[in-house]
Amino acid sequence: MQNYITRDFYAAGYLLAEGFKLVSHSRIGKITLFEFEGNQSVKEAADKYFTMQTRVEPVAYGNALRSLKSILHSYDKLNADGDVNNYVKQYRGCKP
Repeated sequence: MQNYITRDFYAAGYLLAEGFKLVSHSRIGKITLFEFEGNQSVKEAADKYFTMQTRVEPVAYGNALRSLKSILHSYDKLNADGDVNNYVKQYRGCKP
């Protein structure tokens, strides 16, 4: 089975909170795609989410959303100036 891909931030948070493995994420313009390891249960969980037939533990969901937000913000920092991370620069050696 193919991996499950969604661009819905909150659905991705739900799947992450339910313990499904996020295998990759990519950004196309301003849209981030979240890819989860494919199996029938991830598709069923997504279907339940979109038909509002599920519940999620609030702390796990909040933690999952924070994790996904850190992914989104890492793109902003890394790509602020043409794929150069201007926020962390390391230099070898030091001058007295």
